[in-house]
Amino acid sequence: MKAIGYHEERQHWDVFDIKVSSIQAKIIVDKLARHFKLSITNVVFYGWKDSGQASRWRARIRLCHTPSIGVICHEVNHFLCWKKFGVSGVRHGTKTWCRQLQIIINYVRKMNFWNDEFARRTAPKPQKPEPTKLEIRLKKIERLENNIKRHNTRIKRCQTLIKKTNRKISALKRFI
Repeated sequence: MKAIGYHEERQHWDVFDIKVSSIQAKIIVDKLARHFKLSITNVVFYGWKDSGQASRWRARIRLCHTPSIGVICHEVNHFLCWKKFGVSGVRHGTKTWCRQLQIIINYVRKMNFWNDEFARRTAPKPQKPEPTKLEIRLKKIERLENNIKRHNTRIKRCQTLIKKTNRKISALKRFI
């Protein structure tokens, strides 16, 4: 891969054209951080211009309210390069930078975050059917029967302990 300048990324990759909401951006950052084992602990949103900022010191990413997938990948790439090459190891626009960014973009495309994951998370959950009065009554009966079994077990255990204690007492009384 040839080196692509910092300002040429938008023209080179088409993922800079795909916008997502703030909630979706948070999901994407969390999933990327988990996949690449990065220490991104916080995602903050500000402004409306399609931009971002990565802060290693605070382990956070600042994004605009409706960021593009490309900006998210770019900011996550900062953390990936810091992890692999150290703090001052990779600059914007170098071959190494572009190679790592391409890895992240390929992973995001393969996983298709902005369609499958969001549809799964935002789909309404199927409602459970409400139990009828008869079902509620049968559950109560079953619970009370289980309570009776538990208490009978305790009664048997206590009776056994009483018998053992009486035997000990009678053994001790024999030699008085």
